Amino acid sequence: MAPTPAGEAATAYVERFPDFSESALSAYRFYRFRPHRMKIFNESALGSGVFVTARVSPSKIAWERTDVYDEGN
Repeated sequence: MAPTPAGEAATAYVERFPDFSESALSAYRFYRFRPHRMKIFNESALGSGVFVTARVSPSKIAWERTDVYDEGN
């Protein structure tokens, strides 16, 4: 594949999943995923019912808020 972002994504996919051939990817289109926000849930690290929302920019990820969900509410 050509050295384009889509080509790099296809190559990475084939490297990650070797049973999937690059020629089989012609039915798929690859996109660059550029989120502006993400929500993180990691029960073992943050605790039960804790969600952290962060802003994403090209140079950093910054905390925005923390939501704690209680079973009683």
